[in-house]
Amino acid sequence: RRKSRLVPRKSMINKKKSKADKANARMETELNTKAAAQRKKTFDEIDMPMPSPEEIEKRYGKILEMMALPKKNQEKLWEQTDEQKWRLILAHENFAQGGGGHEEKNTPEYWIDYMTKRNGSGVPIMDVDSANELHSVLRTAHKDFLISFIEQGGISALNELTWHFSTIIDKTINEKDIMSGIVASYKVLMNNNIGMEGALIVKGTITAIAMALDYVDGVDPMTTTEQAVLLLSVVCWYSEEGRKQVVEAIKDIRVRRREANRFQTLVYMLEHTTNISFKASIATFITTVCNTARDLEDRIPVRNDFLTLDVIAVYTRILKHASEASNTEEEEQWNQVQKQYEVFVSIMNQDHKRVVRKMIKSSAEDDEYLDLSKPEQVWKLVQKNSRKSDTSDQLLKLIQAVLMVPTEHTIASPIYDSLIKYVYEATSFERVTADGKKKARKSLTTPPPLDYASLGQLFDAKLELDAKIAQLSTSDTIIAKQREKLQALGEQVAKLKKEKGMGVPQAAEQAEGIKILKEKNSKLLKTIGDLEKQLAAAKKGIKMPEGGGSGSGSGGGGAGAADDIIANYKGKLDETGLVPAGVAPGKTAKDPPPVPKPGMPGSLENAPVEVIKGGASGGANKEGGLAAMLAGHQAKVKKANKGERAAQKNREALEKLGLPEKKSVKPSVKMTHIFWSVIPPDKLEGTIWPELSDQNIKFDTKHFEQTFGKKEGKALGRKHTAAAGTMDATLKQQKPTVVHLIDSQRQQNVGIPLKRLRLKNKEIKRAILALDDTILSPATVNVLLSIVPTEEEVQLINKYIKDGSDPAYLGEEEKFLYEVSQIPRLQERLTCVKTKQEFAYYARRVLEVVKKLRSAIIEVGDSEEFKRILETILALGNYANGGTPRGAAWGFKIDVLGKLGQVKDNTGKTTMMHYLYHLLEDQYSSVLKKFHLPMSAAVTQLKLTDVSADLNGLGKGVQKIKSEMQHPGAGKGDNFQKVMQQFEVKASKDLNTLQEQFEKVRSDFQKLAIRFGETGPTVQPESFFSSLVKFEHELKRVAKQIEKERKAREKKQKAEKEQLRRATLRKLKKLQQTTGDPDLFAAYKKANSGDTAEVIERFIDRYQQEKLKKAKSKKE
Repeated sequence: RRKSRLVPRKSMINKKKSKADKANARMETELNTKAAAQRKKTFDEIDMPMPSPEEIEKRYGKILEMMALPKKNQEKLWEQTDEQKWRLILAHENFAQGGGGHEEKNTPEYWIDYMTKRNGSGVPIMDVDSANELHSVLRTAHKDFLISFIEQGGISALNELTWHFSTIIDKTINEKDIMSGIVASYKVLMNNNIGMEGALIVKGTITAIAMALDYVDGVDPMTTTEQAVLLLSVVCWYSEEGRKQVVEAIKDIRVRRREANRFQTLVYMLEHTTNISFKASIATFITTVCNTARDLEDRIPVRNDFLTLDVIAVYTRILKHASEASNTEEEEQWNQVQKQYEVFVSIMNQDHKRVVRKMIKSSAEDDEYLDLSKPEQVWKLVQKNSRKSDTSDQLLKLIQAVLMVPTEHTIASPIYDSLIKYVYEATSFERVTADGKKKARKSLTTPPPLDYASLGQLFDAKLELDAKIAQLSTSDTIIAKQREKLQALGEQVAKLKKEKGMGVPQAAEQAEGIKILKEKNSKLLKTIGDLEKQLAAAKKGIKMPEGGGSGSGSGGGGAGAADDIIANYKGKLDETGLVPAGVAPGKTAKDPPPVPKPGMPGSLENAPVEVIKGGASGGANKEGGLAAMLAGHQAKVKKANKGERAAQKNREALEKLGLPEKKSVKPSVKMTHIFWSVIPPDKLEGTIWPELSDQNIKFDTKHFEQTFGKKEGKALGRKHTAAAGTMDATLKQQKPTVVHLIDSQRQQNVGIPLKRLRLKNKEIKRAILALDDTILSPATVNVLLSIVPTEEEVQLINKYIKDGSDPAYLGEEEKFLYEVSQIPRLQERLTCVKTKQEFAYYARRVLEVVKKLRSAIIEVGDSEEFKRILETILALGNYANGGTPRGAAWGFKIDVLGKLGQVKDNTGKTTMMHYLYHLLEDQYSSVLKKFHLPMSAAVTQLKLTDVSADLNGLGKGVQKIKSEMQHPGAGKGDNFQKVMQQFEVKASKDLNTLQEQFEKVRSDFQKLAIRFGETGPTVQPESFFSSLVKFEHELKRVAKQIEKERKAREKKQKAEKEQLRRATLRKLKKLQQTTGDPDLFAAYKKANSGDTAEVIERFIDRYQQEKLKKAKSKKE
C-alpha cells in the first residue's frame, strides 16, 4: 500500500497543449520520478528484518489505535499483507522517534514549510503531485501527527494556499488539479474529531473552504465545488459552532463577490448545473444549513435568505425534469433532491406554527393575552414583529398606502376585502388550485396580482366626491348667510315702516333697495359658482380658458378673471356692505393669488356679511380674507422670483466656467450636517474648486449613513517694606558746596544712568559728534535718549552761567546736561543713530517673514495631497448635507476644517475626522504619508500688520535721517553728515527692495486665499494657515489615537490567539485519549438516509438533544 502511494499520480494532459506545455510536462515527470526514487531509497534505509506474524499483529494494532482513522478504514487496513503492515509499522515508529529530520516528508514540519514556500514571484511552489501526496499523508496520519500539524500552523498554511488558488480567475489545468487536491486534503483532515475541531478553531478555515464554491472543474469523479459543498454540510451538521461559522463564511463570500444575497451562487448552481449528483449535494446542504440550528431564531433568517432567492420556485422547476432520469443512479439522486425539498418545506411549516404559538405565549407572559378580535392588540403585535424583523419602514409604507382607501363605506369595504385576500396570498407559500389541491407558489418575490388600476379609479372617485361635498358645503353656507341678511333687512324695513309711519314712496324706495340687493346677491352667487368651477378645474388639473365664465366679469380663469372679481367687489359690493373678507372698501389688492380652497384662510365661506344701517358702509375684516391672501401670495411670488433669479445667476456662472449644475444628493436617513459656508458659483472663478470633483471620491454611503445618521491661587501681595536704615534727625545742616538746578527726582533719573556709562562728559560729547560706534552702542544710545536735557533745563543752566555763577559748583547731573546741550539737535541726532543701528535687525526680520510666508504659500498651493483631502471632505459633506441648501456645493470655506472633529457620529464615540482618516487610509494611504505643512506652521503667528508697521518704521527712520541731514553741523569733529549720507543711500535701496518683496508676497497670499475661495479683508495669513495647521495636527492626533487603539486590539487578539491555542492543545490532547474516531462523513450520510419522515424525525431529535445539552450546561 505504501509503495503504491509513493508512485506519483499522472496529471490530466490536454491533447491541445503547446510545445512549451509538453516540455514542462516532461520535465515535471522527470522530477517526480527522481523524487519517487529518493523516497524509495529513504524507506529502504530504514528497512529492518520482519518479525513473526504475531508480533506484527500486536504492534500493528497499537499503530491503528493511534491513527485518527474511521472504523471502516481501520477494517480495510487489517486486510493488508504482513509485509505491508510491517512497512507501515516502521514508518510510524520512525516518525514517533523523530527520525528523518525536518526534510523527511513524513513530518508535519516538512509539509508546513513546503506549503509556506514561495518562488521569486510570490507564487506557492505547490504542484499537483505534492497536493495529492499531502492528501495521502493526512489520510493515513495518526493523532500525534494531526495534533502537531494543527499546533504548528498546518491548517493556516493550507488556508493560505486555498486563498491563493481560489482567487485565480483563469486557472490552468494544473492549478485546477492542485485546488482539487487541497480540498481533498481538507476532507480527510476533517473526517475525525481532531481535524474538525482544529479546523473550527483556526480562524478563516471555513471561509477558505467556501471560496471554492465557484470552482467546478476537478480531476476527481466528485468535482471540487461538490467536495466543498459536502465539507460545509458536514461542518454545519457537526456542531452549532460549525453552522455559525458556515453562515458567516457565506456572508463573507457574498461581500467579496458583490452578490445581492447570501447563498446566491448555490441557488444558481442548484438550478443550472447538469450534474444531478451536484444538485442533490446542494439540496442536502440547504436543508442542513437551515435546520441544524437548535433555536428557532437562528433557523428563520437563513431560511428567509433562500426564500428570497425563490428556492421553492427553483425546486418546482428542476423537479419537473426528475422523470428524465436515464439510469438508476440518477433516479436515486433525483429522489434525494425531492426528499430534501420535502424536508425543507415541512420543517418550515412547523417552524411557522411555532412562531405563532410563541407570539401568543409571549403576549400571555406579558399579562396581555392576545385577543385576535381586538385591533389594538393585533396592531401592537404587528409593530413588535416589524421591529424584530427590521421591517418597520416597509410597514410604514404599507400603512401609508392604506390611507388611500376612501372613507365611504360602500367604496372602502370591497377594497379592504381585496387587500385581505392579497395579503393572505402574499404570505402563503402554497396556493389552492381549483380542484382543491395544494400547489407551491411559483415565486415568492412576485406577489399575486392586485388591481391597482381599479383602486386608483376608486381613489379618484373618492377625491372628486370629497371635493363636491366641500363645494356644496361652501355654497350652502354663503347662501344661508345671504338669506339671513335679506331677512334682517326685511325686518328692518317693516320695523321702520311701523315705527315712523313710513309712506308709500319710502316703502317703494326700500323695496327698490331690496330688489337691487337681491340682484347683487344673485350676481355674487354667480361669481361664487364660477369660482367653484375654477376650484374643481384646479383639482382635476384642467386650466380654465382666459376670459371664460359668465356674469359681469367674473368666473374667468387666470389673473384677468381675478381682477374682474376684485373690481366687482370694489365697485358694487361696497355699496351694500357685502364686503369680501380682507378687502377694505374702496381698496384693491395687488397680484391676487389663486382662489383659495374651501376651508382655507381667505375663502368665500369665511367672508363676513354685515348688516348696514342707513346705507352706511361698514368696516371690513382685516384678518384672513382675500386681501390678506393676495398680500401673502405677493410675498411668496416675490420670494420665489428672487430665488429663481439667484438660481439663474448660479446657472450662468457655472455655464461660464464650463461646469455642470450639481444635483443635491438625498440621503436615506437624516444626517448630522457639516455647517460649512458654501462658496457661490459666481465666486468660483480663479479658485481651486473647479479643478476638484467630489464625484471622484467613492465611499460606502450606507456605512456613512449608519455612522453619521441621526442616532485660582491666592494672590500673593508684595510686601512693601520700609527702608532698613533711617535718617538721623540729628544730622547737622552743612553749608552747600554743590548747586543743583533740577529737582531731586530728575537728578536721580540722570545720575544713575551716567554712573553706569562710566564715561566723562567730554568723551560722551565727542562720541556723539564723531558717531563713534565703539562708545555709542545701542544700549548707550538708549540711555542717552532717556536723559537728553529738556528745553527748560537748558534755559535754566544757561541763565545760571549768564548771571556770572561758576559752573564748577554745578552738580554732576547739571554739568552733563550743560555739556551735551551744546550739541545742536541732540535728540534728533541720537534718534537717527538709533535708526541706523536697528535698521539691519528689522530689515532681516522682515526678510525672514517674507521668505517664510513665500515658502508656506508654495507649500499649500502645490500640495496635491491637500487637494485630495479637500476633495474627499467635499464628497462627504455634500452627501451629509444632501437635501439641504448646504448640499450640492462646489466648494467650502477653509474654516470648516477645524469643525470636523466636532461632528459626532450617531454613537457619539467617533467624529467625522476619524471617518475621514479611515477613508483616506483605505483609498489614499500615500496622501496621509506625504501630507505635511511644516512651513505653514512657521507662519501661524505671523501678522502682516506687524510686518507693515516694521517697514513703515524703517521708512520713517530713513526719512528722518534725510531731513536731519539738511540742518547744519556742529563744525569740527562732527561726522554726522558724512556717516549718515553713506548709510541713507544703502538703506533707501534696501528698503525699496524689502517693500517690493513684501508687496509681492502679500499679493501672492491674496491669490492663494482667492484660489481656495477665501476673500475679504479679514483673510490674513495667521488665520488662514492656522486653520490648515490645526487641521493637520488634529488629523495626526486622530491617527495616533487610531494607531494606539489598533495596537491595543492587536495585543488583545494576540493574547486571545495564544489563549485559544492553549485551549486547542488541551482539547486536542483530550481527544487524543479517545479510541477510534468516528467517520464524520459516513455519519452525516447516514443522518440523511431513509425517507422524509425519518430525516425530519432526526432533526427534531437533534433539537431536543441540543436543548437538553444547553440546559445541562447552564445548570453546571
